[in-house]
Amino acid sequence: MISISGPPSIKIYGIITSLDINRLIDVYTTSETLFRMPDTYLRIAVFSFAISLLIILPSINVNKINYKIPHSKILLIILAFFITFLSTSYLYNIFAILLFFSSAYYYIFYFDSKLEKHEIIFISSYLIFFLYPFYHSLYIPSNLAEVDNYLRFLFAIPVYLLMRSVITSHIDILNSINIISIIIGLSALYYYLFYNDIRIRGFTSTSTIFSNISLLFAMLSFLTIKRLYEVKSRYAYMSIIGAIAALFAWSTTGSRGSIVAILFILILIMFNKNLRNEYLDFNIKYITIITLLFGLFFYNSGSLTRMQNAYESTYNYIYDDAQHHWRHKDSIVPRLSIWNGSLNMIYDNTMLGVGLSNYNNELNNQIIAGKIEPIRQDRSNYTAGMNHSHNQFLDVFAKTGIIGFLTLMYFVLSNYYYFYHNLKNNRDNVAGFMGLVVLTSYLSYMMYHTILSHQQSVLFMTFSLAIFAGLSYSNAHEKKD
Repeated sequence: MISISGPPSIKIYGIITSLDINRLIDVYTTSETLFRMPDTYLRIAVFSFAISLLIILPSINVNKINYKIPHSKILLIILAFFITFLSTSYLYNIFAILLFFSSAYYYIFYFDSKLEKHEIIFISSYLIFFLYPFYHSLYIPSNLAEVDNYLRFLFAIPVYLLMRSVITSHIDILNSINIISIIIGLSALYYYLFYNDIRIRGFTSTSTIFSNISLLFAMLSFLTIKRLYEVKSRYAYMSIIGAIAALFAWSTTGSRGSIVAILFILILIMFNKNLRNEYLDFNIKYITIITLLFGLFFYNSGSLTRMQNAYESTYNYIYDDAQHHWRHKDSIVPRLSIWNGSLNMIYDNTMLGVGLSNYNNELNNQIIAGKIEPIRQDRSNYTAGMNHSHNQFLDVFAKTGIIGFLTLMYFVLSNYYYFYHNLKNNRDNVAGFMGLVVLTSYLSYMMYHTILSHQQSVLFMTFSLAIFAGLSYSNAHEKKD
């Protein structure tokens, strides 16, 4: 807080050292913002010192408070977080805050375990990805608002440390997934009946977020069928209902890109015999039902129409040199222009990128220079206000350079290494497998969606991965013991 305090245009350090209290009060009562990036060497030193204190905090002896939060309450908070994420406008944030404070409480007063090698790699990927934008701002100034979403990577660390101590059954995890899927479906039905949106987005900022999470839970519910059927055959019907409900929710969004996640998940499972036998090798009847329903939902959704529209306008533009207008319905030509602009930024600014706050200006400069086509034929807004590239890999590379791109790749690979390590220790690790599904899905979503530009996307991804990672460690550790 000290390192980011003070309006950007005010030299707050001089006011504090001069003990000018009246001036200090005046600054904090009249300024539009009270915070700024730690973009001076003094501020970054204070910032680094604070991070160091956070890391060594468990080694400091403190008197333990004689109250340990029951695992049942933690699991209820998590269930409420997932249930309310797409069904409410703000409640999920409250549960996320409750989960974070519960995790911070555990980290300060109870966490004293030694971390294993694969855990250190896993946690360091979150910490490095959080830290790099702050150090990057020393070289290319950025607004604090641009790095706000990176804070979720820091918040996810204590969540993981808490969850690795929580014990829960596989059945509870699987049933919870299906309950969440059913709620998502009911929420989509409500929005479909009482809202006039052509593409359902609920209380999220875009229909893409609603689509990504809906399809993810549809796949998760589908992959619970075999495990629940083995416990009790009638449980499988709850999985089918959950998968159908979440698929319906996905169909109301008219999404195109999210379908790629299905291919990614199939590749993940089909090329791993153990995973295939554990989660996909079940009664052909259930596969047929889900496949037919998916085809029905897909045919009646807006996705097929949007794909056809995109194909026609894009094909004519690329192969027939046809003129394109930004009003062409469902065209992906503007996105191709944005990707081309991002590649130009990467080529011209490979090491450091253009900066987190400069993407829109750089895109506009390229349009004016004739390097790419305008996103919108509007002299006052050629870029259509685009401040991200609709591709997470291109976006982070264009904004923060090759080091930022490598931190993203380290994050992805570290998560894969972590989940596979826990599955190796315990093949019957349901949480570990579900974490792999979440990670693989979001890897595919990154191809067309800039996760870090949307608070809800990055919050859901980081907290989901941290929760499943912690539970998967708990499962693997329990098996080893």
